[in-house]
Amino acid sequence: MVDAPTESTARPTRREQLHALLVAFVCAIVYLGPSLLPGRSLVPYPPEYHEPRMSEALEAGMSVAEIGRGNLSMGDKYNQSLMWDRVIEQRFRAGEFPLWTRDIGGGAPFVPQMGQPYEPWNLLLFVWSSTEWYGPVVLLQLVLIGWFAYRFFRRVDCRHVSSLFGIVVVLLGLWMQGRIHQNVVISAALPLFFMLSCIHDMFGGKRILRAIGVFAIGAGLTWSAGFAPVSLQITYLCIAFGITLAIVRRRVRPLVFVGLGLALGAVVALAQMIPVLLAAAESAREQPTADHLARLGADFANLLSMLWPDLLFWPDPGAMSGGNSLMSLLWLDALLPQPGVPLPDLNYTEMVFSTGLVSTIGIAGLIGRGAAVRERAPFLILFALVVVLGLGLASGTSPFLELSAAIPGARAGDLRRFLFAVYVGMAILSTFGVDRIVRSGRSTSPRVIAAIAAIGSLVLLWFASGTEEQLTTRFAERLVDRYGAFAELTI
Repeated sequence: MVDAPTESTARPTRREQLHALLVAFVCAIVYLGPSLLPGRSLVPYPPEYHEPRMSEALEAGMSVAEIGRGNLSMGDKYNQSLMWDRVIEQRFRAGEFPLWTRDIGGGAPFVPQMGQPYEPWNLLLFVWSSTEWYGPVVLLQLVLIGWFAYRFFRRVDCRHVSSLFGIVVVLLGLWMQGRIHQNVVISAALPLFFMLSCIHDMFGGKRILRAIGVFAIGAGLTWSAGFAPVSLQITYLCIAFGITLAIVRRRVRPLVFVGLGLALGAVVALAQMIPVLLAAAESAREQPTADHLARLGADFANLLSMLWPDLLFWPDPGAMSGGNSLMSLLWLDALLPQPGVPLPDLNYTEMVFSTGLVSTIGIAGLIGRGAAVRERAPFLILFALVVVLGLGLASGTSPFLELSAAIPGARAGDLRRFLFAVYVGMAILSTFGVDRIVRSGRSTSPRVIAAIAAIGSLVLLWFASGTEEQLTTRFAERLVDRYGAFAELTI
């Protein structure tokens, strides 16, 4: 039996929106865990946290607290993120908004792109120090993302329950980025769903001026976040969503509003983007060639994180403190009969966007006929194409590799970053699939999903049986046989 149409199209009540905020809050707490505590942003830690650099730094007069604020010698960008928090805190408290900085890299001029100096949550650095603010800020951002996602799902006719499920899926695909201190990705992704909601309002003729203004703020925020690959994909997603609505509703004029919002957003982001573009013209990086992009493309092994976001992600002893990679190695041994890539290449931080196994199976709810499928057919086609295109571009294979040359900005960096678009498409499709199950009232699909999840859990328990010493010895021997020199990097 299908619920009355008025239930799904009605504006969410305050009680329902409170439910959404609570679900987002609980998810953020569960996912982030210890990193919510002051001074416990999980990773990465400065290189000086490891011996012998720790002893050398202490002998040079640095305190442990000073080391924990970030390494001003620069290093990899994941090691830079703590340092940028430190630089922005110092500049803000000195009354400065840095366009350029010589605080890092031995005095060379740098644009504080990852420092996000124009993002509003940086004002919290006046309340917390750079080593304490990270957990609360990411918690705030994840809760907002979840709430915005809920509002979007309700706008596109999803039930309350399935929209709550959508919150879980959306946050599951982003939490690992917060866990590894890749906060620029979360900041860039934050406006996505309220930007999509604004486009929906533009085509609905509701509060158009307000929708344009809020949309412009969202565009400005994402382009001020310091991670252009995600901002670029969000821009393309918004344009594609607008074109789809224009086709469905046979109205072209609202596309002008979308373009106006993007233009105003560009103005909002000028303070951030002008120095970035000037610096990009003097970049020391070489322009990636087609062969280079193809060589870095994702393959089947990389996509196994679709089972669980951090399945193939574990702390790298060279840059991060602590962590036990044993379970990741168990999964590798079970799922990769013939490993196609070196072990270190699986541990790629910008690829952990997956929404998880259960939500992936939720897409199966779209199989078959019914009113819910017919009504959403244009959106299903759109986001299915987004998933296919994102996977193809991330793989770096033909014909998608050639297609990337025709997409402005696509080849500016690693193509594997297009897995963000895959995450967005799968999160939305999964929510639509669960909504169809909720509408139909059938229990077969949820039971199948629960059964598959239970079987997978039992298999995992079987792999994990035995003492830690037995497991370590057994799999160390097998990994040495199968991976050779790569095994010693993790064991």
